[in-house]
Amino acid sequence: MKSLLKRIFYLGIIAVVLLVVVYAVMHYNQESNLMDDAARKDAPGEFVTLTHGITHYKLSGPEQGIPVVFIHGGGITGMEVWSKNISSLEEKGYRVLAYDLYGRGYSDRPKIPYTPELLYQQLSELLDTLNFPSSLHIVSMSLGSLVATEFASKSKRHIISLTLIDPALTGDYRPNPLLKIPLLSDLLLTLYWYPQAIESQRKEFVNQPLFDLYSKRLHHFMRFKGYKHVNYSTWMNTLMENKLSLLSQIPAHRVMLIYGEKDPYFPTGNLALYKAQYPTLRITEIEQTGHMPHYEKPDEVNAWIEQFTQWTALAEPSTLSVTNNDPSLCHGSSVRLRFAEGLPTYKWLFNQKVIEGATGYQYNATEAGTYMLCYKRMDDTTLYFTKPMLVTSRAGALVKPALRHTGSLHLPITFQGINNEIVLTGPSGYTRYYWYKNNLPEPFDVTGNPAHPISNGTGKVEHAGTYYVKVLQPNNCISLPSNSIAVTWQSTGEVKKPKAPAMRKLSSSEIAVSWEAIPDTKAYEVWRFRFESPGLPLESWRLITTVEGNLHVYTDTNLSKGGSYRYIVRAVGKNGQTVFSSEPIETCKLD
Repeated sequence: MKSLLKRIFYLGIIAVVLLVVVYAVMHYNQESNLMDDAARKDAPGEFVTLTHGITHYKLSGPEQGIPVVFIHGGGITGMEVWSKNISSLEEKGYRVLAYDLYGRGYSDRPKIPYTPELLYQQLSELLDTLNFPSSLHIVSMSLGSLVATEFASKSKRHIISLTLIDPALTGDYRPNPLLKIPLLSDLLLTLYWYPQAIESQRKEFVNQPLFDLYSKRLHHFMRFKGYKHVNYSTWMNTLMENKLSLLSQIPAHRVMLIYGEKDPYFPTGNLALYKAQYPTLRITEIEQTGHMPHYEKPDEVNAWIEQFTQWTALAEPSTLSVTNNDPSLCHGSSVRLRFAEGLPTYKWLFNQKVIEGATGYQYNATEAGTYMLCYKRMDDTTLYFTKPMLVTSRAGALVKPALRHTGSLHLPITFQGINNEIVLTGPSGYTRYYWYKNNLPEPFDVTGNPAHPISNGTGKVEHAGTYYVKVLQPNNCISLPSNSIAVTWQSTGEVKKPKAPAMRKLSSSEIAVSWEAIPDTKAYEVWRFRFESPGLPLESWRLITTVEGNLHVYTDTNLSKGGSYRYIVRAVGKNGQTVFSSEPIETCKLD
């Protein structure tokens, strides 16, 4: 037996050594090149040094042409994916800027987290450094659409149109949990992911011969140091981000969505999520294409881009936009009217009268009536007027939903064996529930389900907070906030530990529970446990009631005949501290 164990031990050591050797050899050979001046000598375009390193860009077309920025996705080839689109727009007089995101193409690969903020900063700095026009169009794809949407919603620049090609805004990417384990993640990236990185992208193309050509450029760029870190960091810090809500800050008429019919990363089910933001969103499907329809069918996509940029440039000067495309008022609410940013003069009118002090590019309308905007364009003294926008009111006042809960709201639970399920429940019958914690929206809203689980078990500190809910009323108005329910997190210690409560059978279905009075107690929680018996399954400890601190007895009714029960009591102090009593040794059985 000892001999066998020794063999296993030594075989294990040999296996580990072999694994380390294989890993070292593969790791050394995988990223053997540096992105330096020598690597960049034949690169097209120019280079500029920004905060986090060198950025590769190409600026082409007439200086007075319509300004367009192309933002590529997460692919390592960078802006080369636009090679079949840029020339088409140049020929038609556009001023085109394309660039490589950090970690891609010929740009630097800084060893820092690849977050949305990093990529937003890179684009903002690049535009400022190049003195690019403040009013511009953006064409983006996949990961680049996340950058573009964040930029369009936050930047002070005027985004005339935003074209999203197979956008990655919904945070669908979920990395393998093993990648979150240090060292193991590096092993997996080196031994498993990197060797098949190129072939795994084949499914992104319908045109397989075209992919075979494209894969040569993939192979070229993935040999530069930083490839694995860039992809890993992007997975962990950016692709799980849901930025879809940012679209609501961009007027709907400025946005167009294009997707490949057979894109494995943009299921058609995602269209409903985008339509929920913009019911009138322009959506175009490119048949027989995958994740890069602009690369597989450039002529078709170029025609859509050109048509959309021309349409938005013509439509914008006379059209007001409305958040969510709905110019109707709920009782006590407002409708946000918006126009192009960055113009020198704005004056809002209500029923043909100037609104004093309303001189910004947006206005919150609180009354039903007709709104217009008077404005001046850049370098133009002429006053222009938008088309009138009629804001109407909806019938019905806002309701205030009632919110209730199950389980103890005092965390943590320190008594063993308790499964404290906290569930918040709003009124039934509504199609959408909007949940808030500490006055901030929860990361999801539940359609058609009034229940919102908070904690199942002893509780975690992040469960603490003040919760409330709003509902979508039948008239499509969002209700008033419900009553608030606070989940607290307090340590024990400031309340005296109660003794085990006394139990006394009153009848075949009633038990009286009593306990000693504890000084400075605000309330008592009564918890019950039922033993398994013939015809009755075991029932774990659960909260059955909470009574005021001046009460020391509780009668538990409607119990099952033949059941055996135990009770514990938890004292809740005036400052929120809690202490459980001891568990009784005896049980109380109902005959």
